[in-house]
Amino acid sequence: MKDIDGMIKKFVLENKEELIKLRREFHRYPEIGFKEFKTSKMISDYLEELGLDVKKGIAGTGVVADINTHIDDYTVALRFDIDGLPVKEETGLDYSSKNEGTMHACGHDGHITVGLGMAKLLCEIGEFIPARIRLIFQPAEEGLGGAKKMVEEGVLKDPVPNLIIGFHIWPYLKTGEVGFKSGPVMAAGDEFHIKLLGKGSHGSSPHLAVDPILMAAEFIQGLQKIVSRNISSSESAVISIGTIEGGSSFNIIPSDIKLSGTVRVDNTDLREFIKEKMENVLKGVTLGSGGEYEFSYESCFKLTTSCEELVDILYKSICESLGEDKAIHLKNCNMTSEDFSEYEEYIPGLYFFLGTGNEEKDCIYPLHNPSYRLDEDTLTTGIIVLGTLLKNISNVKAMGGK
Repeated sequence: MKDIDGMIKKFVLENKEELIKLRREFHRYPEIGFKEFKTSKMISDYLEELGLDVKKGIAGTGVVADINTHIDDYTVALRFDIDGLPVKEETGLDYSSKNEGTMHACGHDGHITVGLGMAKLLCEIGEFIPARIRLIFQPAEEGLGGAKKMVEEGVLKDPVPNLIIGFHIWPYLKTGEVGFKSGPVMAAGDEFHIKLLGKGSHGSSPHLAVDPILMAAEFIQGLQKIVSRNISSSESAVISIGTIEGGSSFNIIPSDIKLSGTVRVDNTDLREFIKEKMENVLKGVTLGSGGEYEFSYESCFKLTTSCEELVDILYKSICESLGEDKAIHLKNCNMTSEDFSEYEEYIPGLYFFLGTGNEEKDCIYPLHNPSYRLDEDTLTTGIIVLGTLLKNISNVKAMGGK
């Protein structure tokens, strides 16, 4: 029997410097969702150099390649998101973003690199993995619906994958650690927009106004009671206001105020409940003040979950390849959201977190922060875990498992 574990470890040792160089090149040229043109070309060029048949232009800038195409009865999909963020980088690194105002502040440059590393590894060990492997490089994860567009354009067809695996680089765990849980992993996420309509007046005469700023303040305070006084402590929900817009001068009470924000829940049954409660608060505030409101609410992200059977195989894979102390059982659903959930509407999924927190390397900043840094040791950790995971999933399939 071939020593696949030994081959994986040998691969990461021999290719670590190439992976770091590759990741830094992607970091220099971040592109926002559906505009990842250079990123997409770099990915497809690399895959074609490996001799793979590459499908380009899916959802505009998505890239897909299959390995072990002679296998039709069992397919495992691996998803890697590729977009950057509209953030001005402040890391001071010598490979900082050359695209002004855009940054890989969410670690997707690392995701891409792990994906390309997996492609190269599978070209070496694929003959020992009894499954077709589909590599999905997805655009526009950051709130723009890239996954849904990829599904609409057939990424889960010919053949339909049996399961899909995704991960996120995670600065809230130490480098080398892998976080996971079964059931809900990342929250369902919604978006709302509100316009509070009052009557403007001079700042010296508030008695002549219907003050939308005061209504906004009362509404925001009222929101806090929805979670704290209506939802069980055994469930998780978050309501946050992200923007407040209104007013034109220090001495004018404006006629309207606009607010927007997000709702996150770990139980989708709470969505309609929270929406109804929010509107009740709006009705009370505006009725009491003599104003009116406009309210729109959109469900954006579904729950991202992990299949329990796949989590068990992941745990075994982490213990085998990194040691049991690196396997971190997460207790709670994280309240960020992910469009990986779109794929899980059709096939079972597994989603986990690769730790990249390292104080010695100043990798201490949260995702989406302009000073965010990725510990590049995470790249090889990701390949080791995914390689071992594919081996073990395929072994279960070979023994007659699903």
